Amino acid sequence: MEWFIKTNLNLILLYIVFRFIMQHLTNRKMVRAILLAIPLLSFVIAIVGAIPSGEPPLLIVKLPQIVISNMQQIPNAKAVNWFTYILTIYLIGFVISIILPLINLIYYLRKPLRAGTAFSFNKVVYIPENTTLNKEMITLHEQAHVQQLHSLDVLYYHVIRAIFWINPIAYKLFEAIKQEHEFAADKYAIENIKDKLAYCELLVSETLQIKSISSLVHTFHSSNTLLNRLQMITQTQPQSVSGWKKIASIPLLALILILSTSSVQTFAQSGNEKVFKRAEIMPEYIGGQENMMKFLSTEIKYPVKCRDQKIEGSVVLKFVIDKNGRIKDIVNLKKDTDNLLVQEAMRVLKIMPNWEPGKNNGQPVNTEMVLPIQFQL
Repeated sequence: MEWFIKTNLNLILLYIVFRFIMQHLTNRKMVRAILLAIPLLSFVIAIVGAIPSGEPPLLIVKLPQIVISNMQQIPNAKAVNWFTYILTIYLIGFVISIILPLINLIYYLRKPLRAGTAFSFNKVVYIPENTTLNKEMITLHEQAHVQQLHSLDVLYYHVIRAIFWINPIAYKLFEAIKQEHEFAADKYAIENIKDKLAYCELLVSETLQIKSISSLVHTFHSSNTLLNRLQMITQTQPQSVSGWKKIASIPLLALILILSTSSVQTFAQSGNEKVFKRAEIMPEYIGGQENMMKFLSTEIKYPVKCRDQKIEGSVVLKFVIDKNGRIKDIVNLKKDTDNLLVQEAMRVLKIMPNWEPGKNNGQPVNTEMVLPIQFQL
């Protein structure tokens, strides 16, 4: 989960770098390569940030094991598994994002006349027979998409957009790669025709009368990118400006790496507070250990489904007692335990009253704790 959050954050930061610096580069191949690299770089930086730093492990205080048996009362209400709900919603969105555009693509590839406009996908180039426009210009434009393998980029970004469908930047990047394809195809067509004015007139004429079709195909027209394409055709940015922008991107990329290598938990903690390796005075449950064990024994209920199916197991929870005595950053250390047992243990830990925090030099500090809970029938 943490790498997914980090990758989404990296996508946002790298897109900002692209918008601020790289989108105005005149080298079209370089811009295309940058756009294709952004999702992979976002993932790699997130993985690098997850690699342990090699620092000594934190002091972990292991609390006595508590045993939960079937003799306790059945809970009145079933705990809500929010993670499962969120994961289900995410997977539904992923499947829809993958399937719907593909269905739309097949729809137009099987009967291209429905599109009403010239388009290309992979090695398929369709030019309407009844068009009154300059077929040579349009054909050159669509052939450029085929020759430069733009459809592979689109399919690649189609998957990226589906994986990160909750992130609006994924859609922005998809639009950016499509626009870059149009820039490259326009450049190829103009180099062969050598008539910018006629090409621009054709582009405007086609765009004003044709509706949009599948996002996975390349059409000669594109109302979303018309002004940008006209500007790219008629203007050329000085190479000197591009040069300083390349240099300026270096510290921004370094900043992204620094931010990503900081854990998501650290951002969530107020004031970037550390979890100390040692505490001179260790945290203590208010009322002492006996009251803590009584609270856990009373509140933790044996899940009905696990009881009926005679499922047993142990849950080992790691958590932090912060300087205010609150429990936070709860993590399950035993991955092979039934999920319902883990959910119940975590549910009760989240409602546990505050502790007396650990102290160093008389000042409250964060301390990491481990609590083993055994479910047995």
